[in-house]
Amino acid sequence: MMIPLLRPTTADFRKWCHEYIGLAFHLVQTYERNPLPADEGDYKTAQRICRQYKVLLASLEKKERRLFENKIMKNKAIQFSSKEERIAFSVIFENWKEICFPGKKYQLKTITKEQIGEKIKALRINNGYTRKQVADITGISEATLKAYENGDRMLRFEVAYLLAQVYRGGLDELV
Repeated sequence: MMIPLLRPTTADFRKWCHEYIGLAFHLVQTYERNPLPADEGDYKTAQRICRQYKVLLASLEKKERRLFENKIMKNKAIQFSSKEERIAFSVIFENWKEICFPGKKYQLKTITKEQIGEKIKALRINNGYTRKQVADITGISEATLKAYENGDRMLRFEVAYLLAQVYRGGLDELV
């Protein structure tokens, strides 16, 4: 399963909602039907995520829970139509941080140049750009962009910032 370390950011909150919860429930069900010793660590991680999800739901009032289940869990792009929804989201997000990061014990996230390369290549392709187009927009050479995408070079911060702008996302989206 290998769930990466999470940070208390809205980007990681979205990943937790849209990827990890479903994956965790699936892994728990699979392991409980057919326990394999090699999967025990993943099973415990999945159990922790399932507990966190249940505690989060229990911590929410009716309107917050409805927003969480009907809008946040179902939509990758979260857009709120009212001030009340924005306030409710703040409550949900703060509760999630308290539940998943008790005592503010945040885990630092690490990433390899290969992982960054895979991510920026996927972003380029998903946004419909060629390497040449991105190179022209950012002012870096195609060869340098290729080296970043192949994981041959570590992405420099200033280039990451440029790419985040080209792909209309934040730096968190690159990692």
